[in-house]
Amino acid sequence: MALLKRLGAREVAPPTSVPVYVTTANSIQAAQSYFPITYQTDALRRLFETCALIWVIGALACLLTVTALYVMTRLELRGAKPLQKGVWESDRIVSPGLVGVLRPRIMVPPGTDGKLLDYIVRHESVHKRRLDNLWRMLALAICCLHWFNPAVWISLKLFFADMELSCDEAVLRKLPDDARKEYALALLSAAKGTDLFVSAFGGAKLRLRLQRVLSYRRLTAGAAIVFALLAGAVLSLLAFG
Repeated sequence: MALLKRLGAREVAPPTSVPVYVTTANSIQAAQSYFPITYQTDALRRLFETCALIWVIGALACLLTVTALYVMTRLELRGAKPLQKGVWESDRIVSPGLVGVLRPRIMVPPGTDGKLLDYIVRHESVHKRRLDNLWRMLALAICCLHWFNPAVWISLKLFFADMELSCDEAVLRKLPDDARKEYALALLSAAKGTDLFVSAFGGAKLRLRLQRVLSYRRLTAGAAIVFALLAGAVLSLLAFG
Protein backbone atom coordinates (compact mmCIF):
# COMPACT_ATOMS: atom_id res chain seq x y z
CA MET A 1 0.00 0.00 0.00
CA ALA A 2 2.82 2.42 0.89
CA LEU A 3 4.57 1.65 -2.41
CA LEU A 4 1.40 2.35 -4.40
CA LYS A 5 0.87 5.61 -2.56
CA ARG A 6 4.40 6.72 -3.45
CA LEU A 7 3.72 5.89 -7.09
CA GLY A 8 0.69 8.19 -7.16
CA ALA A 9 -0.03 10.69 -4.43
CA ARG A 10 -2.97 12.78 -5.69
CA GLU A 11 -6.56 12.08 -4.73
CA VAL A 12 -9.08 12.16 -7.56
CA ALA A 13 -12.53 13.63 -7.13
CA PRO A 14 -15.41 11.59 -8.55
CA PRO A 15 -16.63 12.87 -11.93
CA THR A 16 -19.74 15.03 -11.65
CA SER A 17 -21.43 13.25 -14.59
CA VAL A 18 -21.71 9.93 -12.70
CA PRO A 19 -25.20 9.23 -11.24
CA VAL A 20 -25.58 9.55 -7.47
CA TYR A 21 -25.90 5.77 -7.02
CA VAL A 22 -22.39 5.23 -8.38
CA THR A 23 -19.67 5.46 -5.75
CA THR A 24 -16.15 6.04 -7.03
CA ALA A 25 -13.28 5.00 -4.79
CA ASN A 26 -9.59 5.61 -5.28
CA SER A 27 -8.21 4.28 -2.01
CA ILE A 28 -4.77 3.52 -3.46
CA GLN A 29 -4.70 6.80 -5.42
CA ALA A 30 -3.95 5.04 -8.69
CA ALA A 31 -6.30 6.80 -11.10
CA GLN A 32 -6.04 10.29 -12.50
CA SER A 33 -9.37 10.09 -14.32
CA TYR A 34 -12.04 7.43 -14.71
CA PHE A 35 -13.80 7.96 -18.06
CA PRO A 36 -11.60 6.81 -19.69
CA ILE A 37 -9.40 5.55 -16.88
CA THR A 38 -5.97 7.21 -16.75
CA TYR A 39 -3.41 6.08 -14.21
CA GLN A 40 -1.25 8.45 -12.21
CA THR A 41 2.00 6.98 -13.50
CA ASP A 42 3.19 4.60 -16.19
CA ALA A 43 4.41 2.24 -13.47
CA LEU A 44 0.85 1.86 -12.13
CA ARG A 45 -0.53 1.39 -15.63
CA ARG A 46 1.97 -1.39 -16.35
CA LEU A 47 1.23 -3.02 -12.98
CA PHE A 48 -2.52 -3.20 -13.57
CA GLU A 49 -2.16 -4.23 -17.21
CA THR A 50 0.24 -7.04 -16.22
CA CYS A 51 -2.15 -8.28 -13.53
CA ALA A 52 -5.04 -8.21 -16.00
CA LEU A 53 -3.00 -10.15 -18.56
CA ILE A 54 -2.04 -12.80 -15.99
CA TRP A 55 -5.71 -13.20 -15.03
CA VAL A 56 -6.82 -13.56 -18.67
CA ILE A 57 -4.11 -16.15 -19.41
CA GLY A 58 -5.00 -18.15 -16.29
CA ALA A 59 -8.75 -18.04 -17.00
CA LEU A 60 -8.29 -19.07 -20.64
CA ALA A 61 -5.96 -21.92 -19.65
CA CYS A 62 -8.50 -23.23 -17.12
CA LEU A 63 -11.41 -22.93 -19.58
CA LEU A 64 -9.47 -24.69 -22.34
CA THR A 65 -8.44 -27.48 -19.95
CA VAL A 66 -12.01 -27.98 -18.74
CA THR A 67 -13.32 -27.97 -22.32
CA ALA A 68 -10.70 -30.51 -23.44
CA LEU A 69 -11.48 -32.82 -20.51
CA TYR A 70 -15.20 -32.60 -21.25
CA VAL A 71 -14.69 -33.47 -24.93
CA MET A 72 -12.46 -36.40 -23.94
CA THR A 73 -15.13 -37.64 -21.52
CA ARG A 74 -17.79 -37.51 -24.22
CA LEU A 75 -15.55 -39.29 -26.74
CA GLU A 76 -14.87 -42.11 -24.29
CA LEU A 77 -18.59 -42.88 -24.11
CA ARG A 78 -19.02 -43.52 -27.82
CA GLY A 79 -20.30 -46.98 -28.48
CA ALA A 80 -22.40 -47.18 -25.31
CA LYS A 81 -25.30 -49.62 -25.59
CA PRO A 82 -28.82 -49.09 -24.20
CA LEU A 83 -29.48 -51.32 -21.19
CA GLN A 84 -32.97 -50.15 -20.27
CA LYS A 85 -34.97 -46.94 -20.54
CA GLY A 86 -32.64 -44.05 -19.71
CA VAL A 87 -29.72 -46.34 -18.80
CA TRP A 88 -26.72 -47.09 -21.02
CA GLU A 89 -23.88 -49.57 -20.64
CA SER A 90 -20.27 -48.82 -21.57
CA ASP A 91 -17.10 -50.85 -21.12
CA ARG A 92 -15.08 -47.61 -21.01
CA ILE A 93 -16.22 -46.56 -17.56
CA VAL A 94 -15.42 -48.10 -14.17
CA SER A 95 -17.97 -46.26 -12.02
CA PRO A 96 -21.64 -45.52 -12.79
CA GLY A 97 -22.79 -41.94 -13.13
CA LEU A 98 -24.91 -39.38 -14.97
CA VAL A 99 -23.12 -38.14 -18.11
CA GLY A 100 -24.05 -35.14 -20.24
CA VAL A 101 -25.65 -31.75 -19.75
CA LEU A 102 -28.28 -31.21 -22.45
CA ARG A 103 -29.25 -34.89 -22.78
CA PRO A 104 -27.87 -36.59 -19.66
CA ARG A 105 -27.67 -40.37 -19.63
CA ILE A 106 -27.20 -42.79 -16.77
CA MET A 107 -24.07 -44.80 -17.63
CA VAL A 108 -23.08 -48.04 -15.94
CA PRO A 109 -20.20 -50.48 -16.47
CA PRO A 110 -20.88 -53.99 -17.84
CA GLY A 111 -22.36 -56.46 -15.37
CA THR A 112 -24.37 -53.91 -13.39
CA ASP A 113 -27.75 -55.40 -12.54
CA GLY A 114 -30.13 -56.30 -9.73
CA LYS A 115 -30.44 -54.09 -6.67
CA LEU A 116 -27.19 -52.29 -7.49
CA LEU A 117 -28.67 -51.10 -10.78
CA ASP A 118 -31.88 -50.07 -9.00
CA TYR A 119 -29.99 -47.98 -6.45
CA ILE A 120 -27.88 -46.38 -9.17
CA VAL A 121 -30.95 -45.44 -11.20
CA ARG A 122 -32.66 -43.99 -8.13
CA HIS A 123 -29.62 -41.90 -7.22
CA GLU A 124 -28.79 -40.66 -10.71
CA SER A 125 -32.44 -39.87 -11.44
CA VAL A 126 -32.30 -37.33 -8.62
CA HIS A 127 -29.24 -35.74 -10.23
CA LYS A 128 -31.03 -35.68 -13.57
CA ARG A 129 -34.19 -34.12 -12.15
CA ARG A 130 -32.22 -31.42 -10.37
CA LEU A 131 -30.05 -30.60 -13.43
CA ASP A 132 -26.96 -31.24 -11.31
CA ASN A 133 -24.63 -31.69 -14.29
CA LEU A 134 -25.57 -28.21 -15.50
CA TRP A 135 -24.80 -26.79 -12.05
CA ARG A 136 -21.48 -28.65 -12.10
CA MET A 137 -20.55 -26.98 -15.38
CA LEU A 138 -21.55 -23.53 -14.10
CA ALA A 139 -19.53 -24.07 -10.92
CA LEU A 140 -16.48 -25.10 -12.96
CA ALA A 141 -16.86 -22.01 -15.16
CA ILE A 142 -16.93 -19.79 -12.06
CA CYS A 143 -13.79 -21.49 -10.76
CA CYS A 144 -12.07 -20.87 -14.09
CA LEU A 145 -12.82 -17.15 -13.82
CA HIS A 146 -11.65 -17.08 -10.19
CA TRP A 147 -8.75 -19.50 -10.67
CA PHE A 148 -6.46 -17.40 -8.44
CA ASN A 149 -8.70 -17.80 -5.36
CA PRO A 150 -8.10 -21.05 -3.43
CA ALA A 151 -11.33 -20.55 -1.47
CA VAL A 152 -13.30 -20.98 -4.70
CA TRP A 153 -11.70 -24.37 -5.43
CA ILE A 154 -12.33 -25.51 -1.85
CA SER A 155 -15.96 -24.41 -2.24
CA LEU A 156 -16.21 -26.42 -5.47
CA LYS A 157 -15.10 -29.59 -3.69
CA LEU A 158 -17.60 -29.01 -0.89
CA PHE A 159 -20.32 -28.24 -3.43
CA PHE A 160 -19.79 -31.56 -5.19
CA ALA A 161 -19.82 -33.41 -1.86
CA ASP A 162 -23.03 -31.71 -0.70
CA MET A 163 -24.65 -32.55 -4.02
CA GLU A 164 -23.99 -36.26 -3.48
CA LEU A 165 -25.12 -36.17 0.15
CA SER A 166 -28.36 -34.48 -0.84
CA CYS A 167 -29.08 -37.13 -3.49
CA ASP A 168 -28.37 -39.90 -0.99
CA GLU A 169 -30.90 -38.39 1.40
CA ALA A 170 -33.50 -38.10 -1.38
CA VAL A 171 -33.05 -41.81 -2.17
CA LEU A 172 -33.11 -42.93 1.47
CA ARG A 173 -36.41 -41.13 2.10
CA LYS A 174 -38.07 -43.57 -0.33
CA LEU A 175 -36.27 -46.72 0.83
CA PRO A 176 -37.24 -48.94 3.79
CA ASP A 177 -34.98 -48.75 6.84
CA ASP A 178 -33.61 -52.24 6.30
CA ALA A 179 -32.27 -51.22 2.86
CA ARG A 180 -29.75 -48.70 4.23
CA LYS A 181 -26.97 -51.27 4.58
CA GLU A 182 -27.55 -52.54 1.04
CA TYR A 183 -27.44 -48.98 -0.29
CA ALA A 184 -24.18 -48.31 1.59
CA LEU A 185 -22.64 -51.49 0.14
CA ALA A 186 -23.76 -50.38 -3.32
CA LEU A 187 -21.99 -47.05 -2.83
CA LEU A 188 -18.84 -48.83 -1.71
CA SER A 189 -18.85 -51.22 -4.65
CA ALA A 190 -19.23 -48.37 -7.14
CA ALA A 191 -16.45 -46.17 -5.73
CA LYS A 192 -13.82 -46.81 -8.38
CA GLY A 193 -13.39 -43.48 -10.10
CA THR A 194 -14.49 -39.84 -10.31
CA ASP A 195 -14.91 -37.28 -13.07
CA LEU A 196 -15.44 -33.51 -13.03
CA PHE A 197 -18.35 -33.70 -15.44
CA VAL A 198 -20.07 -36.84 -14.14
CA SER A 199 -22.45 -37.04 -11.19
CA ALA A 200 -20.95 -40.30 -10.01
CA PHE A 201 -22.91 -42.73 -7.88
CA GLY A 202 -19.86 -43.56 -5.76
CA GLY A 203 -18.38 -40.06 -5.93
CA ALA A 204 -17.16 -37.43 -3.49
CA LYS A 205 -16.75 -37.86 0.30
CA LEU A 206 -17.51 -41.59 0.26
CA ARG A 207 -16.66 -42.20 3.91
CA LEU A 208 -18.93 -39.38 5.07
CA ARG A 209 -21.69 -40.57 2.77
CA LEU A 210 -21.49 -44.10 4.16
CA GLN A 211 -21.71 -42.75 7.71
CA ARG A 212 -24.72 -40.61 6.82
CA VAL A 213 -26.48 -43.49 5.06
CA LEU A 214 -26.00 -45.92 7.94
CA SER A 215 -27.09 -43.37 10.55
CA TYR A 216 -29.96 -41.88 8.53
CA ARG A 217 -33.17 -41.20 10.44
CA ARG A 218 -36.40 -39.96 8.92
CA LEU A 219 -37.83 -36.73 10.26
CA THR A 220 -40.97 -37.53 12.25
CA ALA A 221 -44.14 -35.48 11.87
CA GLY A 222 -43.70 -33.94 15.33
CA ALA A 223 -40.09 -33.01 14.66
CA ALA A 224 -41.07 -31.51 11.32
CA ILE A 225 -43.71 -29.30 13.00
CA VAL A 226 -41.25 -28.14 15.66
CA PHE A 227 -38.63 -27.41 13.02
CA ALA A 228 -41.16 -25.43 10.95
CA LEU A 229 -42.19 -23.37 14.00
CA LEU A 230 -38.58 -22.61 14.89
CA ALA A 231 -37.80 -21.64 11.31
CA GLY A 232 -40.86 -19.37 11.25
CA ALA A 233 -39.80 -17.72 14.51
CA VAL A 234 -36.29 -17.08 13.20
CA LEU A 235 -37.61 -15.59 9.95
CA SER A 236 -40.01 -13.38 11.89
CA LEU A 237 -37.21 -12.06 14.07
CA LEU A 238 -35.08 -11.34 11.00
CA ALA A 239 -37.95 -9.63 9.19
CA PHE A 240 -39.44 -7.57 12.02
CA GLY A 241 -36.57 -7.33 14.49
